[in-house]
Amino acid sequence: MEHFASERKSKRLSVRIPKGIARRICICLDAGKTQLPKVAGTLGLGSLGLLLVFLLQAPAEAQNPLPASGSASTGGEGDHAAGTGVRRSTVRALMASRQAAASGQAPSNKEQTAKEPPAKEPSLKETPASDAPTVNSANPDSSAISAESVAAQLQQLQSATDLDANLKQTLTTVYEAVLAETKKRFEEEKAIKDYQAALELAPSATSDSKRRKDKPDFKSLYFDGSLTWASPEYLQSLQLQVNAQLQSASKNRTETETTIAAREARKKELPRFINDDKSAITKLNEELIAPIPEGTEPRVREANQLLIRAKLATLSSHLRRVELEQRTYEAENELLPLRKELYLLEEKFYQAQLKEIAEELGKRRETQIGKYSDLLERLRKQLKVSDRSKDSKDVSDLKSQIASWRELVGEQSRSRTKLEEERDRLRFLTDRYRTMVDRLGNTSTSGDSSPSSLNVSRMKSLVANVLRRQREDLPKTEQLNRELEDCQTRIISVQSRILELDDLKTKYENGETARATSAEYEMLASDFETLNEDQKRTLLVATERRIVDEFRIDANNAAETLFNLAVVYQSLIEHVTKYRKFIDEHILWIRSTDPFGLADWKAVVDQTKRFFDLSNWREVPLRIGEDFRNHTWGYTGAILGLLLLAYYTKRMRQQISKTGILASKSTTTSFMPTVQSIALCLVLASPLPMIHLLLGWRLLSIAHGEQFLSALGWGLLVSARYFFPLEVLRQIARSGGLAENHFQWTAHSTSVLRSQLRWLIDLAIPCVGIYAIVANGLEPKAEETLGRVVFGVLLFMCSIFLINTLHPRHGVFREYLVANSGGWIDRLRFVWYTGLCAAPIVLLGMSLMGYHYTATRLAMHLHTSFMTLVGILLLYCIICRWLLLRKRTLIVQQARQRLEEARRRDTDSTAPVLAATSSPQTDPTDLSQINAQTMRLVSSTLFFAAIAAIAFIWSGVLPAVGALDSIKLWTVTGATPEEKLPVTLANLLLAIPAAVMTIVAAKNLPGLLEIALLQHLPLENAVRYAITSISRYTILMLGIAMTFNSLGVRWASVQWLVAALGVGLGFGLQEIFANFVSGLILLFEQPVRVGDVVTVGDTTGTVSKIRMRATTVMNFDQQELVIPNKDLVTGRLLNWTLSDSTNRMILDIGVAYGTDTTRACRILREICVEHPNVLKDPEPTAFFEIIGDSTLQLKVRLFLSSLDLRLPTRHDLLTRVHERFKQEDIEMSYPTRDLHIRSMPKDWTTGVGLKPPPNGK
Repeated sequence: MEHFASERKSKRLSVRIPKGIARRICICLDAGKTQLPKVAGTLGLGSLGLLLVFLLQAPAEAQNPLPASGSASTGGEGDHAAGTGVRRSTVRALMASRQAAASGQAPSNKEQTAKEPPAKEPSLKETPASDAPTVNSANPDSSAISAESVAAQLQQLQSATDLDANLKQTLTTVYEAVLAETKKRFEEEKAIKDYQAALELAPSATSDSKRRKDKPDFKSLYFDGSLTWASPEYLQSLQLQVNAQLQSASKNRTETETTIAAREARKKELPRFINDDKSAITKLNEELIAPIPEGTEPRVREANQLLIRAKLATLSSHLRRVELEQRTYEAENELLPLRKELYLLEEKFYQAQLKEIAEELGKRRETQIGKYSDLLERLRKQLKVSDRSKDSKDVSDLKSQIASWRELVGEQSRSRTKLEEERDRLRFLTDRYRTMVDRLGNTSTSGDSSPSSLNVSRMKSLVANVLRRQREDLPKTEQLNRELEDCQTRIISVQSRILELDDLKTKYENGETARATSAEYEMLASDFETLNEDQKRTLLVATERRIVDEFRIDANNAAETLFNLAVVYQSLIEHVTKYRKFIDEHILWIRSTDPFGLADWKAVVDQTKRFFDLSNWREVPLRIGEDFRNHTWGYTGAILGLLLLAYYTKRMRQQISKTGILASKSTTTSFMPTVQSIALCLVLASPLPMIHLLLGWRLLSIAHGEQFLSALGWGLLVSARYFFPLEVLRQIARSGGLAENHFQWTAHSTSVLRSQLRWLIDLAIPCVGIYAIVANGLEPKAEETLGRVVFGVLLFMCSIFLINTLHPRHGVFREYLVANSGGWIDRLRFVWYTGLCAAPIVLLGMSLMGYHYTATRLAMHLHTSFMTLVGILLLYCIICRWLLLRKRTLIVQQARQRLEEARRRDTDSTAPVLAATSSPQTDPTDLSQINAQTMRLVSSTLFFAAIAAIAFIWSGVLPAVGALDSIKLWTVTGATPEEKLPVTLANLLLAIPAAVMTIVAAKNLPGLLEIALLQHLPLENAVRYAITSISRYTILMLGIAMTFNSLGVRWASVQWLVAALGVGLGFGLQEIFANFVSGLILLFEQPVRVGDVVTVGDTTGTVSKIRMRATTVMNFDQQELVIPNKDLVTGRLLNWTLSDSTNRMILDIGVAYGTDTTRACRILREICVEHPNVLKDPEPTAFFEIIGDSTLQLKVRLFLSSLDLRLPTRHDLLTRVHERFKQEDIEMSYPTRDLHIRSMPKDWTTGVGLKPPPNGK
């Protein structure tokens, strides 16, 4: 694309002082009112003369017509590199095109950059901008500072040997800074020249661009506009050339658009840069005239003064450059958009040429394919293909290849047309997106105090309406994804075809027949009638090769076209997604209409009269009757179905009552009554919504563009959509129906829900239908007046419904709140009750204030969320009912098994009692525990399903939260103390659900993980407990981090505070931290696990809990001992089941004197071996160990697999030992005592008939 500019005329410095120089002299004289006496006294008249000479020469240097080569560096802080680069390329393009226009040559498509002599590095003598603070030049050396002189002084300073090291280092640092400032100023001067040239060229370039836009003179690459004379090879070459020109034009347009966007952003920053430069110049001037502290080294003082003056000169040049940049952008305000339009015209021009070339190639290809087809047909007839299977197969293959070729050519033509259409659509959407972004940015107001705030508000309302229409017009991403997938499928098919053609080409190249040249082939084809059979076969082979080669070329072109089309589809999907997100971010926070006022009531009355006008409604039955005559059988079937439903309504209600009575019995185990009740409720709720649905469908079919019929049809369809779920809920709440007898809802709850739904359906559904009719085109402004009134009435009714239904004392949750009194839901009942009941009123207020679209969108999402939660609640009730019936079935089965076992034991009289007691016992399934775990799993699953559903429902509104980023609440410190990060209302709104989700996830996710996964893995209970505990801590830490990150509290900004708090808390709460760390060690290292039997001190029990601070041990008396985690890690404890639960049990058995101990030990070993709980390895032992006073002590040592078996095994073994010893006549020992009487009374035998001993003692 040619660049559009005019040649810049050179200027000579004449005796007459140019305006710019006179202006600069006046500025200096004006600035010197306060400084001139001081300057004159310091510099003298000679120096002032030199200053005037400099003022005369500096502009002449600045008027160099050619910009310096290379990229200009940024000024001062280096913040303008992007703008400088864009500006330089613009200046060079303008100058080149202007020179070309002046010489009468046609502009070329490539940018011609003029060469320039190297710019001379200026000295620091430039005066500041006109409105900038002046530079104090009190020092006589200020006019002599240059990069060469400073570099020379720096080199001399570095080579000096008589200076103090510290002084030398200080001076070197200062002079290096002066040299850097000098180089910066040199770059600023080069940028100033570029901007001055661009500013002078802007008017002529703009007029030239306007002229070329009105009369485009793009040159065609072919002469007479006709392509019939061109050969296919030339057409393909021409296609490549035109495509290159098109790519160049597209690239130029894209770069121009990028430049426009960069300039728009840059324009907003330039005023701030100007103010910053002026403030910095004022500050440096104050430093320059400030008194110098006493005792300062003179050379250091002079160097610092020199540095200040260098900075002043750099800032002055930077300020002038920024001001010139601002003026240049204003002068070129029309130039870049004109260039963009010219590049777009050039694109369209070359696209039209490409289309023409492609059509001509397509025609040529169709003609060539037809020739090949005719030739093959003639070859097939004249060759004896019936006798030669190879020739016959070759001809058949070629005919199929030609058919595929013809199909590919047609598909390529369609794909090329589709590609151009999608490119145009992408370009249109891109331009629309940028336009809306600029429009929204321009309509933003700084505050309510602005006089134009009302106009800005109205402008935003218009923008909101445009955004809503554009959102509806955006392509569906689902459709674009389908088209992209179809395009990718076609690419795979074409690539597969290319691989097949490559194989065929390889086969022909490796064949014996030599390739015929084009001339030879044309000669053979033209003299077809005179060819012999061998020559015809040669012609057949040559035709095969040509078909494969040309088919392969077309296949590659088709693949390339499809690749480009896929890229365009991908860009479309990304752009549509971004544009939709942009609309969603802004549309909810802009008024869609004016606030509702008294003047709107007149329009409401008029629209109500027109709505109920009989002329509109009289047409409805006539059109329905006409449609009935056209579709008699369909209407007849629908009417018969509805009459059948009405006939069986009473029976279905009775059946619901019967199934309810059956389900209420505690002995019911079948789920079929519940299924029947659900189906009957759905059928009973369907007749009236079905009538709405059928009538709405037929009215839309017969409307044929009639506004009232179409709106009425949409109203009936929308009312059916809201009618059916409410009616289903009412049928579920029927007395004695599904809710009461199947789901165990209370009679009070169902009564309240049933009565409230009755009046809500009767009153709200007609309002929904009326609003839908009004919103779907009853009148252009009807939704903003009558629609808002109907919408307000509907919201008021919803609020009344929520007040009566959710009342804590009289609503459906009364029994639940009484049963869970003191819980969080009960404590916060006024919060959630007030919020839910006030939500419709808030939406009503928003609608009346003008945010009607926002209110309707939020109301729709609230209704969908409410019905989703109701559906999940009903699903939960259905699952609970099924689990209850399943539990009943298992209980009945277990009871029957126990009865069967008892009956079998009673009838089996031959079975010994000991055998029954010695068999291993199988514990029955703990149904209560299984049911509780299943309920937790179901609750957690449905809870997260509800969260996912709510997130999906509100996903379309969440981007609007991004618009709240403009509402700043407070600021926090960033990574550095100087960095301040704002915390907005959007951050707060995102932090609240993040905190709630963290708490909920920490309570439910670990349990769900254990029930759904860990219990099915071969893991011990302690390992599962450790995993769930660590996952809970991880969820809490991540959730807390996300919440604080949303509020702007990031680790980079609080790490020092955390470190300080850590040290303080480490001293103050060291025991707490020690216990916490010890708890983590217990979970990871697992010296103690949940379920282990441990002995701590004098307490033995089972570990039941391991918490963050302490561990709980429950002893065998069901007493809980709380032990700090630190004591378990640093102290000593005995773990009975750490690595092996095998334990030894010792039995002490005493037998009487005279017992065969060897035989007794053998019997004891036999008893232990026969017991199923005693391990075989290590084997049990029995030894005779102690001879007691009255017993022979035997000790039995045996091993058990678990501590839980100690008591029952000890009981069984002692019982068996006692019974076996009785059978073996082994006497168990018991204590005996010998009584020796040494003396007794003489009359101790009186009255008992005893005689004294013979010796009389």
